[in-house]
This record gives sequence, C-alpha cells and structure tokens, in this order.
Amino acid sequence: MRMLCGHSYGGFGLFSKYFISSPSINYKQGITYQYESDYAGVNSDLRADIFMSCGEAEQGLQEEIGKMSERLLSRNYQNFHLKTAVFEGENHVTRVPGALSRGLVELFRKN
Repeated sequence: MRMLCGHSYGGFGLFSKYFISSPSINYKQGITYQYESDYAGVNSDLRADIFMSCGEAEQGLQEEIGKMSERLLSRNYQNFHLKTAVFEGENHVTRVPGALSRGLVELFRKN
C-alpha cells in the first residue's frame, strides 16, 4: 500500500490514498479542473481514497474544495471515497499537524 501526502502543491501523483492539505486547486488558472475533466471523459473508475482539508481562515480555498468535491462525487466513480474537513480556527500553516493526524486516521480506518 502506498500513500502520497501533500501540502499545497504537493497533492499530485499516482497513488491510491491521498492526503491533500490546502490544495492549490486554482494553480495555473485552475488546471486541476481540466485534469479532472479529462480523466472523467475516459474513465468510470477512480481507485482512490482521498482526505482533503483546509483551515477555516482559508475562505477561498474552502469554496474550491467544495466545488472540487461536488465535481468528483457527481461522477459516481467506482472505488472512490472522499472525506473533507475544514479545521476551525486554523490557517494555511497552523493546521498541518492536526490535518495530518486526522488524515491518517481517515485514510487507514478499517471499514
């Protein structure tokens, strides 16, 4: 089993478990949305467990995480699981330790 942990730009890769902390969804004018759309155009399965989060002080990012979550869930991918969290009272930097701890629990929880 492999896991990729990424904070900010570090959420890209080819793994099955993803810890995505304060993702740079709008990087290069939102190219992440194009990647998602391209993938969805030719795939019905997305073998991925994702924990995606940000701090409460990252207002614009909360909206982007919500938008991306809606898009991913609307695809009804097989083998896809998504959990999101907004950490109260936290910002882009202060929330990393708590997010990592919570992400590990969520991603490796026995169902």
